[in-house]
Amino acid sequence: MKETDRYVRYVLLLLAAMCTMNLADRQILSVLVPLIKADLQLTDTEVGALSGTAFAIIYATVGIPIARWADRGNRVAIASWGLALWSAMTAFSGLVGSYLQLLLARMGVALGESGSTPTAHSLISDYLPPARRAAAIAAYSLGIPLGTTVGLLVGGWVGQFYGWRTAFFVLGLPGLALALLLRLTVREPARTTDDGRLVGTTPQPPWRDGVRALFGNRAFRHLAFAGGLLSFQANAGGAWIPSLLFRDHGMSLGEVGTGIANASLIAGLAGAGLGGWLGTTVGARDRRWLAWLPGAAMAIGAPFWILGLYAGNPYLALFGFLGPAVAENVYFGPVNSLLQGMVMPGLRAFSSALLLLCINLIGLGGGPLVVGWLSDRLGGSTVPGSLRVALLVAPVVCLWSAFHYWMAGRCIAAEMRSAS
Repeated sequence: MKETDRYVRYVLLLLAAMCTMNLADRQILSVLVPLIKADLQLTDTEVGALSGTAFAIIYATVGIPIARWADRGNRVAIASWGLALWSAMTAFSGLVGSYLQLLLARMGVALGESGSTPTAHSLISDYLPPARRAAAIAAYSLGIPLGTTVGLLVGGWVGQFYGWRTAFFVLGLPGLALALLLRLTVREPARTTDDGRLVGTTPQPPWRDGVRALFGNRAFRHLAFAGGLLSFQANAGGAWIPSLLFRDHGMSLGEVGTGIANASLIAGLAGAGLGGWLGTTVGARDRRWLAWLPGAAMAIGAPFWILGLYAGNPYLALFGFLGPAVAENVYFGPVNSLLQGMVMPGLRAFSSALLLLCINLIGLGGGPLVVGWLSDRLGGSTVPGSLRVALLVAPVVCLWSAFHYWMAGRCIAAEMRSAS
């Protein structure tokens, strides 16, 4: 019915808004790094741990038990409380007086955010049939570039004129209102199988069975490692490209925020839209392309890293960074749609959390920290070009990720031959 379709679109809109706040509250730190670093006297390695490792450890590991809870409990309530928690902790980040306090506040943000994506994927899978999931998850994932844009713009301009503490307040508080709206207006859907049958009160499969089933699947192993490598270069760039433009190209904080925000928005809309469209059309005919599409995108994006890093002016650099930014957004619809079809309904949120565990421990945990450590070994902010050289690890990781996506497609092909 049309009314039902309108309601589903409304739910998707709220979930995309939640995803937007998720990324905005996470990404704001990157553009505020120069101010925070000067105020709290931090090294690049400490910033890398703050931006990635400490956040990733909480985000990835706590996501597993929250996802198990979401697979049997009220997913709308879980998502709402998580959103309220991370929004409050973002605002609290503006009150800290030391590196340790800021580290703990960011870990609180990670705790709140850890269950949002698996819970949202599970909700979408029960609101929509399999044929429409790739496009729906891609639409939800548009919150990633939108949130990155909001975080960079608020952080850049509010930070430049009113200070980094105020920027955290401005971005954190609206999430509390969104959490209340989500809790009061979204209904918990019935859990169904892919052929439309109600799951009812079927006992939840033991988590060990889920781990065994997923990691026993060669395609999943390649998808998890490919996603981790994709996340490594994406989070390395997200954490350090603002500082690169600030240090090596002399851009102001507001200019950095605006430039990267515009580039991220264009790349995110193009990448997620392309992935959702191709995943629904090409992927619906041949499941292998749900893995090959992001692999091809990563291979194409790798050379653009070199252009961005060695461009003679900041605008050409931003154009270069568009390539990998588009590529890293292609995977959301195809890969998550493929994953949701690989497991039974009682393991949907858990499977997303397990994939995110791999992605974030490798990518979010490693990318910012490794680049920050390499930059410090090369002289840090006192040596021009040190950060540029440290970021050269990113295009290599792009090609490595593409290889594993290609292998995942081959494993799916082998499974299809075995089934037939």
